[in-house]
Amino acid sequence: MFCTGLFIKNKTFMRLKFYLILVIFITVNYSATAQDYFGYSNFGGITSAISNPSNIAASRYRVNLNLISTNFYIGTNMYQLQNKKFFSFNFNGLQEGTDYSKIDNGETKHFTANVDYLGPSVLFNINKKIAIGLTTRLRTMMNLDNLSNNSFNVFSNTNTNLYDHNFTENNVGYNVHSFADFGLVYAQQLYKTSQHDVKVGVTLKLVKGIAAGTIYINKVNVLNLKNADTITQVNGNFDVAYSKNAEGLLTGDMTAGFSQISSSDAGTDLAADLGVVYEYKNNKKYPYQFRVGLSVTDLSFASLTYKNGSQGGNYDINKANTSNILTSSVAQLPGESYTQYLQRLSSLSTPCFLTVVVQDSAKDFTMNLPTALHLNADIHIIKNYYVNAYFLFNLIETNKKGSNYYTSTYIVSPRFDKKWFSLFVPLSYNSLSEFNWGLGAKFGPLFIGSGSVFSNLLKNNVHNTDLKLSLSIPIFRSYKSTQE
Repeated sequence: MFCTGLFIKNKTFMRLKFYLILVIFITVNYSATAQDYFGYSNFGGITSAISNPSNIAASRYRVNLNLISTNFYIGTNMYQLQNKKFFSFNFNGLQEGTDYSKIDNGETKHFTANVDYLGPSVLFNINKKIAIGLTTRLRTMMNLDNLSNNSFNVFSNTNTNLYDHNFTENNVGYNVHSFADFGLVYAQQLYKTSQHDVKVGVTLKLVKGIAAGTIYINKVNVLNLKNADTITQVNGNFDVAYSKNAEGLLTGDMTAGFSQISSSDAGTDLAADLGVVYEYKNNKKYPYQFRVGLSVTDLSFASLTYKNGSQGGNYDINKANTSNILTSSVAQLPGESYTQYLQRLSSLSTPCFLTVVVQDSAKDFTMNLPTALHLNADIHIIKNYYVNAYFLFNLIETNKKGSNYYTSTYIVSPRFDKKWFSLFVPLSYNSLSEFNWGLGAKFGPLFIGSGSVFSNLLKNNVHNTDLKLSLSIPIFRSYKSTQE
């Protein structure tokens, strides 16, 4: 298997390329609260409990029913699409070198994407101090980390300058996971005076796995790449594990497996979101002068376990010295499943073959939840104008087997915030060195926005994007009742 390289080239890298170019833009055309670029709002309702459960205590809502909220994010430093092609929304017949191109900047390559659906969810303010909520949520997350720039150039329209060179890949991780959770939210105003207000909250979640896959390259040595179709020698070791229904997920379809939830036999996990909020006020006309919130989300009690029918194992690649390995001879065939592909490579009599070290065709494997720390500060400027500063910090090791994560992100978002209309202008920077500038607006029950729309308009090429849509039914209570 260069075989690992080809395994990734033919079914992961190539699909990731088209996934980036097509799925970004297809998803923009329909509804898509994971990596939220818009910060806090006084009228966030039950959706604000996703980042900090204490947000719903003593809120402006008597009842808030979320019908659907969807958030989509994708970012990479592997490929970029021309600005004019992106905003034309015409993605037929895309040509590399004309419509999109590789990003050959010497940096280690990454790819991250997440789609987050907050389904029917509801918030009730029980009294002036206590609020409860129920949430339903579905997420799919994808992360590829630690791939060298040389490997990326070799296995995607090969850079001829790399011929007759040796290079090594270590600790390259590719993790995909779809999972759902059902949450019970409790929030309470713990302490209140005329100037100080402290709120606490917790969400207890039952998490159910849907489909998952992980590929981890421990070490691969590519020795003397002869040309685009021939490798002189390759050796290494890698691990693969995936649930029975994860074929589509591994090849870039982030909705794969939903119709076969029961077939994955994934376990359940208990998880929690914990949060606290402090508000300082010296003017009863406005909710506060400044506000600080701190929370930890997806704090897992145990990893999700996939069992019974899970596929995978540990493989050595071509230990013996060989010559003239044709990449076409070990490419994945049309219609061939990953299980069939690995079995065929293990039985090949050609110079390139896999040695099965451990065949884990029924062994359990685990997937971690994307635990994150959230710090949020909101300052009242004048009248209905606020400035929000938000920091999302990933707490998960980024290239570990079975791990998905949110990209650490810093956001500053000025906003105009009223009951029936709010306007957000977020500016953000993340750990992938992406700067984004966006726009979001709430019109009564409808929210729509993108944290990257303005920055993408200004760029010659686009390599990250996001979209958020939300529809809810609000039943407000009087502002005076929240200040008593």
